[in-house]
Amino acid sequence: MSQDASPLVRLATVQLADVMPAEARASVLGPLLGDATRAVRIEAARSLAGGQDRLPQELLPRWEAASREYVATLQYNADRPESRVALGGFRAATGQADAAHAEFAAAIRLDPDFVPAYVNAADVLRAQGRDQESAVMLQQGLQRVPMSATLHHALGLARVRLQQPELALGSFRRAVELDPATARYSYVYAVALHSTGQVDESIRRLQEAVKRWPYDREMLMALTSFQLESGKRQDAQVTARRLVAAYPTDPQVRVLAAQALAEQPP
Repeated sequence: MSQDASPLVRLATVQLADVMPAEARASVLGPLLGDATRAVRIEAARSLAGGQDRLPQELLPRWEAASREYVATLQYNADRPESRVALGGFRAATGQADAAHAEFAAAIRLDPDFVPAYVNAADVLRAQGRDQESAVMLQQGLQRVPMSATLHHALGLARVRLQQPELALGSFRRAVELDPATARYSYVYAVALHSTGQVDESIRRLQEAVKRWPYDREMLMALTSFQLESGKRQDAQVTARRLVAAYPTDPQVRVLAAQALAEQPP
């Protein structure tokens, strides 16, 4: 698709490549760095940021040129917090942590209620091993936007890294309360309950969650494991059968299901 005559198809190729492994992304997007359509080549530069060293040497000048175009586009809209956050993300991906922090700070000055600025700033701090500062950044965001499920969830993860399980649990619970429609929040909260010894409540939460998201792999895997661990073998077998039906070729699913469905000695 990277050679398709339509620039819309080529742009879609770039956007789809974001989920590819870095090695595959370089081979797919490399040719698009010199694309005739500006939107295609700057998106290719963005997607390759941080992995540009995997490009053939002769394509690096094209990546650098397309990157300059990408940065110029964002700087043209520097009065918008979205552009500053995008530029901060690009700086972070290319190893410019200080420049990234400056962009996120600018985004917060432009709009102190812009949640992605706090989340991205905290993520860069985390990547630098500055977990306490990362948590503080998220707390600052919550002072401005106390009803943000995104910030509560991110703070929960920060508190896990800081080995504050009870505080983390409270953050995860609040994220679920504020946004019960996001499956990831429910899953992480259930796992956190399990990790703090609240096994029955964890199982109950997962059972409720899989009624809403019946094909969620992570939820079904966790529920099967927790049921097995707590001696609820019959329940685990029921869940395992649902898991296999949904993901029949997944090797991890098959291993877990085999454990759940194995015959027990008399």
